[in-house]
Amino acid sequence: MKKSKLLLAAICVSFLFISCNNSESTEDTNSSTEISEEEEVVENNEVQQIAEDLDNATFQKYLDEKGGLLIDVRTPEEVENGSIEGAVNINFTNGDFETAVDTLDKSVPTFVYCQSGGRSGKAKDLLIENGFLEVYNLENGYGNWEK
Repeated sequence: MKKSKLLLAAICVSFLFISCNNSESTEDTNSSTEISEEEEVVENNEVQQIAEDLDNATFQKYLDEKGGLLIDVRTPEEVENGSIEGAVNINFTNGDFETAVDTLDKSVPTFVYCQSGGRSGKAKDLLIENGFLEVYNLENGYGNWEK
């Protein structure tokens, strides 16, 4: 009888050991499933951003076709000498550019230009870094636009 009680006790301990290991593996499996689902959500939420430097004709064509926001990043003094119709002036060099653009709709196509394309190229990069989906820069800037 002692042997059968020991055998029964050994079987019970083995059974407990096996069931504990199975529940841990189920938890591990569930954890990996959860991680995979999170990774899938991140992959599904990735958004394709567009950032392009465009010549005059393409810039005008996209602006006409897509609409959106046109930003002149030049100084107010430069803007006094003329600007593209419909442009909003947000001076890139005054230190408030990033704060000002944080209030804008990032899902709307955004067109930027400056005098020669340098500042607006930096503005384009900054807008993309801040989550804007479509940003188009007028290469060679307003100085080339007038010609």
